[in-house]
Amino acid sequence: MAEAKRRGVKSRQDLYASSTSMTDEEKAQLERRRLRDEQRQKLEDARTYALMKELKKAKKENSAVFKEIEDEHRAKGPETFESVALKRKRRKEAQENAITKKLRGY
Repeated sequence: MAEAKRRGVKSRQDLYASSTSMTDEEKAQLERRRLRDEQRQKLEDARTYALMKELKKAKKENSAVFKEIEDEHRAKGPETFESVALKRKRRKEAQENAITKKLRGY
């Protein structure tokens, strides 16, 4: 199989197809399966890319929101700032974690 991979054969099915004579129907079925697998991989890659963009956007928005809250509450006093800002920060981090879990497929 290692030798076959060096020659450019990707899977055992392709190796089998190249080493034995297959009927046209079997070759067509193998080609359809290969195309279907490629489409599935492209779709999975697109979903991953979309989730990564969503995560990046959420992180960017969260940091901007937190900075704004931080500035707003610093003027009111240290205890107010810490309690409100930390609660909001935890909420935003939970949102980021949810997106990350979705990305990982949990």
